[in-house]
Formats: sequence, C-alpha cells, structure tokens
Amino acid sequence: MEPHGELTFHWVENILVVKANGPFNDEGTRVAREAFQVNVLKGGFATWYRLELWDESVLGTPDAMAQLEGFYKWGVKQGCAATAIVIQNSLQANIIKTGLSDFADVFNSEVKAMEWLKNKAIQLFPS
Repeated sequence: MEPHGELTFHWVENILVVKANGPFNDEGTRVAREAFQVNVLKGGFATWYRLELWDESVLGTPDAMAQLEGFYKWGVKQGCAATAIVIQNSLQANIIKTGLSDFADVFNSEVKAMEWLKNKAIQLFPS
C-alpha cells in the first residue's frame, strides 16, 4: 500500500518540532514513526520536548490511529518530558482527548504551545 501522510522534523534546542501533513494510513504512520525514531535518536538528548504542528487535514485511518499510543509511549521512554500539539479543528482535539490525553496537551496557537513547553522545562530544571 502507498503511504499517506508525512512528518517533517527540526530541533529548536531540545524541542523536537514535528510538522504533520495530510491524512495518515497504516503504512504512512509506520514510515512516519520510523523517521521520528531516527530524529529522536540523532538528537541525543536525555530529556527533550515535542511540539507537533498538525495541518488541517491530519487525521488517520483506524489502523493508523491504533498505532499512536505506542508512538507516544516510545517517546516517553526515550526522554520526552512533555508534548504540545497544535491543532486546526475540533475533530483533531477529540482524537487527542480520546487517545492521547495521557501524553499531550492541545493548543490552538504555536506561540502558546512553545511557551507551555518552555515552562515545563523550567519546572523540571529550575535555575
């Protein structure tokens, strides 16, 4: 099957910024998960944070959605201390609330999400 959905990555200090585009099928989720794991391991941080930016079309097939919890659990095991997801619509908010609420907080603004992540870092590592 042809993979659908795409993730792109870049690091801002110890925050992995993940841009998610398009609806994901099972194969697209598998490819995205592998790319995510490579980027996390290359980052080399003992403790890090994740900022996900979902475009308006990010959704998933039932098979793709079934993989999400494992995706986030793996990140936590690798040192992810907090995840902020910037959404575009209420359907995406419901997906997170029903399947990912233990792993991520939801935001409508990239600026607010980044502020929240930086505050989480300060709480963990006060100066």
